[in-house]
Amino acid sequence: MEQNSEQQRSIDIMSNQTQYGNSALEMRSKQVLIIDPDVATQQRLKAVLDKLNAIPVIYSTGAAALQHGDYSDVVGSVLEIDLPDVSGLFVLNELRRHSETPVVIFSAEQDVETAVSVLKEDIFDFIVKPSREAILQQRLKQLLEVASYKVASQKV
Repeated sequence: MEQNSEQQRSIDIMSNQTQYGNSALEMRSKQVLIIDPDVATQQRLKAVLDKLNAIPVIYSTGAAALQHGDYSDVVGSVLEIDLPDVSGLFVLNELRRHSETPVVIFSAEQDVETAVSVLKEDIFDFIVKPSREAILQQRLKQLLEVASYKVASQKV
């Protein structure tokens, strides 16, 4: 199944290069990691990010996402806490070791202890599944705005 996920990621990136152009700068300024095992959620997030002209890079497991490699091309991440292979908190901490990009937790996890633990981890937002499309789009738009502000301030 992991191989299929990686093949889908390659297809998504190639499709987005065709849709948005091959410019390296454009690719660097728009990629958002989606780390969620649920295919329906992946597609929902992809649709919202497509509307926002962002490029979704989809992973079904934490381990696959952590093998992404160069995080300089990523402007933000959307992360499910309940992953099939490793803790979403572990993935969050590993992402933080490599990147300061904003992370949105999009999770069905409603346990108060888990929510408190996550909120202590310097996240951009915590959205509980299911969430209305308008809220999801608004929060992801804010994530991209903050990311573009961070990129602009690093250039100054």
